[in-house]
Amino acid sequence: MAKIERLKARRSQLADNRNDVNSRALYGESIAGKFREATGYDVPLDSFDTNVKPPVVFSAPTMEQASDWALLNVDEEAALIALERLERCMTSHEGLIGIQGNTHLGLHRSASISLAGLLKVAAALDDTVVFFPDSCRAAIVVDCYRHSSMRSFYSIYVKGNEVVDCLGKS
Repeated sequence: MAKIERLKARRSQLADNRNDVNSRALYGESIAGKFREATGYDVPLDSFDTNVKPPVVFSAPTMEQASDWALLNVDEEAALIALERLERCMTSHEGLIGIQGNTHLGLHRSASISLAGLLKVAAALDDTVVFFPDSCRAAIVVDCYRHSSMRSFYSIYVKGNEVVDCLGKS
């Protein structure tokens, strides 16, 4: 019985891998191009590595429960103010960026991340983008979703005590 379960799990993993390869081929270039707003340069698809694992994992059922700090359902202006505060807390703007939970794109290493740019990327993709700074064990997540009125709302989640402690001081 255990052998059958292992075979099923292996078959499922192979199917997931095929789906990731197909999705990357179909959508990868378009998605990668949107990250220019966060990096300041064109980000080629082949610079996203699917073998790099996120250094910080959100393990709770919801992002809000997994976060050490969250700002929920705010407009663009409030989100930008929060991201500016976060930028002041950053000692380095180097790190990994990607789409939260996206297995077909992977993560891109960048030497210069703009958190305000991440908001623009999230809005362009209508998705959840993530930045893992090299300077500390943390994750900064920007989530964008459109309301039926075509107005965007944002949520920002931070995991990592060093960043959260700095936010409390700024």
